[in-house]
Amino acid sequence: MNQEPTKVVLPHSGYRKLMVYRKSDVIYQGTVAFCRRFLPAYGGWHSQTEGMDAIEAINGMETISKRLVAGGWGSERKMIRIIQGDITTLAVDAIVNAANQVMLGGGGVDGAIHRAAGRALYEACLKVPEVRPGVRCPTGEARITPGFNLPAKFVIHTVGPVYRDGQHGEPEKLAACYRNSLALAAENGCHSIAFPCISTGVYGYPIEDAAKIAVREVREFLSRAGTRCAEEALLRREDSAEPNPKGAQASARRREEIEVVFCCFSERDVKVYQAIV
Repeated sequence: MNQEPTKVVLPHSGYRKLMVYRKSDVIYQGTVAFCRRFLPAYGGWHSQTEGMDAIEAINGMETISKRLVAGGWGSERKMIRIIQGDITTLAVDAIVNAANQVMLGGGGVDGAIHRAAGRALYEACLKVPEVRPGVRCPTGEARITPGFNLPAKFVIHTVGPVYRDGQHGEPEKLAACYRNSLALAAENGCHSIAFPCISTGVYGYPIEDAAKIAVREVREFLSRAGTRCAEEALLRREDSAEPNPKGAQASARRREEIEVVFCCFSERDVKVYQAIV
């Protein structure tokens, strides 16, 4: 980790420089975005609140930023696990199914999940509206159903791209699978989610390229979640809704945290993910 502080000069003569120790560009950019959103020079809440000091807001964000980079909120590595195993046996809030567009089962992970969940999963998928004939979930999108007989509470179905040469929108569509699945998990109150290696089976996506996209999207999601925690905690503190700032931080963190498991089929896949994470 780079121990040199990065100075952010806020564009207002009354503000001092904010020192943020950088862990990653994502956290650094999130910190700057937070300041821009809430400081008066950008028309934030401070300009409408009497008796509030801009310096106090900066100090609060500086404290939160240091906790982020010290390994607290936004510590992506702590929230990512890589295992080799059977995704249908995992007791997580949601498992992700590498489905096809019709969502009625298939081969590989898709077939295994449908078999383990039972007939009720098939019936639930039948009820998902078609967006066009034969398509319930277009490539890159995601749908959610109960897990039924699975240990997981939910199954999030997403359709990965068929790999051609990487020049026909495959990376963007694969990234969308992860983003949309994580968003659905968060919307449904999930605190743990397991992904298979989407599109790397019969769809032919090279595991090295697919894993880089998967890890990147998960890290960005976890970093955004950490920033939202920081925003909520600081707002609660300033509004005096939470008399104990540590309690506000903890409650915000509990609502946003999601542990992500990459469940790999082979030992080789595990090593590929480990090298990236």
